[in-house]
Amino acid sequence: MKSIFTLTKYSTLIVIFLLCSCEKFLEIDAPVDETVSETVFDSKKTIESSVVGLYSQMSSSNNYAMNGFLSVYSGLSADELRNTSGTANVEQFRTNELMNSNALLLNNLWRAYYAYIYHSKAVLEGLQTTKAVTEEEKQPFMGEMLFVRAISYFYLVNLFGDVPLILSTDYESNRRLKRTETAKIYQQVTSDLLLAEKYLPADYPSSEKIRPNLFVAKALLARIYLFTGQYDKAKSKADEVIGSGLYELEKQLDFVFLPTSKEAIWQLYPTNTSYNSSEGFTFIPSSTTARPAYMLTESLLQAFENGDKRKENWSGTRKIGNISYTYPFKYKVRSGTDKTEYNTVLRLAELYLIRAEANAQTGNIHEAIKDVNVIRTRAGLENLAENLSKEECLSAVTQEKRIEFFAEWGHRWLDLKRTASADVVLGSLKDSWQSSDALYPIPQTEITKNPFLIQNPNY
Repeated sequence: MKSIFTLTKYSTLIVIFLLCSCEKFLEIDAPVDETVSETVFDSKKTIESSVVGLYSQMSSSNNYAMNGFLSVYSGLSADELRNTSGTANVEQFRTNELMNSNALLLNNLWRAYYAYIYHSKAVLEGLQTTKAVTEEEKQPFMGEMLFVRAISYFYLVNLFGDVPLILSTDYESNRRLKRTETAKIYQQVTSDLLLAEKYLPADYPSSEKIRPNLFVAKALLARIYLFTGQYDKAKSKADEVIGSGLYELEKQLDFVFLPTSKEAIWQLYPTNTSYNSSEGFTFIPSSTTARPAYMLTESLLQAFENGDKRKENWSGTRKIGNISYTYPFKYKVRSGTDKTEYNTVLRLAELYLIRAEANAQTGNIHEAIKDVNVIRTRAGLENLAENLSKEECLSAVTQEKRIEFFAEWGHRWLDLKRTASADVVLGSLKDSWQSSDALYPIPQTEITKNPFLIQNPNY
């Protein structure tokens, strides 16, 4: 069968076709259009269009995989948020009683991530054969696509567990793939990122941080090593990012999510014409009299220490009748055509906390405390005591990360699971909690179409 990566001489149509094709690759029916053209890879300009178009797709739809989904729905799963409207398919995330027929799982998450994976692989395959650019010119594009595949699989395995590992654009083989063990997917993710490190330059491809550079790959590698218990490597990669001199914590919390943020490592430019970030559009009330769609839970609000600037700067309160609703307010712009806030995917604060946890795990408590105090100082809090035990230090890191990254990219949800804390923490907060709730179910539509794909065993 011909490749379903159909090519066109019109660079403006590249992304549209690619994303139509990648939905087809997860379906039973073969793609309708199997026309193959060479012209997408006829010039550096059209190659770049296909790369940049993938980032555009990531930020074009509200509350999709790389644009708000984790902040909202995983925030509900982790008891950071409450849904004030009670919408049924949204409420399933809060109660951790997800149905495998939930359309949000299928369209906004599963298919979206596999679309990014398919797109990135299609570009990688095209780069292998094109003569329009030199081998040296190919490498940055390859590095970007390897990074996209890596971050997509990172979220898939952390949300669903074992999932199919797609390494080609061959439709016939992909439609019959079984689930791959999470450990093997982490091996692929690590391999992709190590190769991306070799290919990506230290400088960003543009004047902003909206496409990956070398340190974006290193930042994600630091996270991967932490999640896989390779603490020395996690510390080493965090050291490289923090010590690069390219980034620094913003002193003002309101500057963290701006395009000019010194703290931002990788951001997505908001391509939707009506709003900036999905979080801003979703969390900020639609009018001065409107109730927020989502409110912070009481357990989260009680976790803030007195005087924490993050509660003051990153949350808002709206009183409707006799009820006060406190909502996430990290992003300040709900809607508008001016792009003044960017979707911030990776930022420096995480690298300090990765390094802190890695140091604590390896017994270097003094250095771990120093890094936690960097974050606490910015938040207006006192330094931690110097004589903490290892367990106390790790608890302090967990607390700091919970507050620093509340309602942001699902950090809390993923951390509760990787540290085997979900049963204890969420079991005490949610009457319906079961251990099997830690993984989202694979959408039934995908299982029906692929007889080799089985559901998570405990679902």
